[in-house]
Amino acid sequence: MRRFSITKHRRLCNPLAYFPAAVVLVIATLTGWSSAFAVEEKPPLPRWRNLSESEAPSVPEPRREFRGVWIATVYNLDWPSKPGLPVETQQAELLDILDRAAALHLNAIVLQVRTMCDAFYESPLEPWSYYLMGELGQAPEPFWDPLAFAVEAAHQRGLELHAWLNPFRATTAEYGDVMPANHVSSQYPWLTRTSGRHLWLDPSSEFVRNRFLTVAFDIVNRYDIDAIHMDDYFYPYPAKGEEPGLDDEENWQRYRYGEVLATGEEPMDRNEWRRELVNNLIEELYHDIKRTKPWVKLGISPFGIWRPG
Repeated sequence: MRRFSITKHRRLCNPLAYFPAAVVLVIATLTGWSSAFAVEEKPPLPRWRNLSESEAPSVPEPRREFRGVWIATVYNLDWPSKPGLPVETQQAELLDILDRAAALHLNAIVLQVRTMCDAFYESPLEPWSYYLMGELGQAPEPFWDPLAFAVEAAHQRGLELHAWLNPFRATTAEYGDVMPANHVSSQYPWLTRTSGRHLWLDPSSEFVRNRFLTVAFDIVNRYDIDAIHMDDYFYPYPAKGEEPGLDDEENWQRYRYGEVLATGEEPMDRNEWRRELVNNLIEELYHDIKRTKPWVKLGISPFGIWRPG
């Protein structure tokens, strides 16, 4: 492999670098290059560089570093390595990840416990995840609660446990057509929308948003977690040059010709309206958590898209 040399690079870019300094000086004198070697005045320093120590604004030290790692369970990306493993193997794989995180001096685990309106914990509201036992709704045998197990094991290793939830993604084609009776697509099929290979819940439905809050709040109440972590999937990604493929026309029209006319406010455009629905959901979840367990944090993991499409 050729090694990059900054010195060689400078010589290639500057032919004068090959001449002795005395020769360059003579040539410059004879050809009138002296102006090219004139030293320009330095620009003034930025204002903050001229401040005295007493005038400089104080910058608080961060209270702590957040050194976390996601453990994705959807599609068995990180854990468990495949669905339907023996319980002992599932637990051993999870402990291996936690041990590795502790050895790397991380301080938080972000464990995905709700991938598609399912549960990697004993839930009174939603079925066991397909990615745990290979069948949606099938409890592990012998029984164990992965979230409770992970919380205890993480805390023993000095790691926080953040419960990671996908709010509105409902099913994938892998699930097949038959859903457990306690899955949202069976209970409330009129609230689901098809996009690609997935079913989604409509975020513009107040019932859908309240259901997510109920699921999240159940976890906060029953488990000694350190945070709720929301995924970035709120709406399906649009194809290039298209609107997100989610039918929320009915609620959009209700907003435009109901709420707006009733309040007299300037209407938002459709994308603003959708964003505001999500903003309100996050704010409500935050306040619900803090009213019950002020020490539990709320995280969210959207990534930046600098330009749609």
